[in-house]
Formats: sequence, structure tokens, C-alpha cells
Amino acid sequence: IVGASVTDNYDTQATLRILVYDPQYRNTVVKEGDAYRFTYKGMYKIVYLAIDASGNQTRAIYYIEVK
Repeated sequence: IVGASVTDNYDTQATLRILVYDPQYRNTVVKEGDAYRFTYKGMYKIVYLAIDASGNQTRAIYYIEVK
């Protein structure tokens, strides 16, 4: 997913995981910068999960409807 990145002011080893759930609720893990093709009509759930070396994490969830 283009433009996705993670930064941490204390830890340079923070990682980003992107999970895309399609309308059948099957998930796909996408790496930052990778392309993802929406192949089904319906509601998609995209979860951005950032984790640092200490185990701290945060997430952002977005919903996208494909018509």
C-alpha cells in the first residue's frame, strides 16, 4: 500500500504490518509499498499495525467500500 510508513522517536526498529480483510473476511498481509488489488465488490477492512522493539503497538483501522 503506497505511502504507508511507520516512525518511532525512541526506536528505529519499529515495524508496520498491514492486514487487508476482503468482503469474505479473508485476510492478506501486505508490506509497505506493495500494491494490493481489490478483486471483490463490498466492504474491505484495512488494519495498520505498528509495533516497536519494546512490544508497544498501535493500530489504525479503515474501511473501504468497493462498488
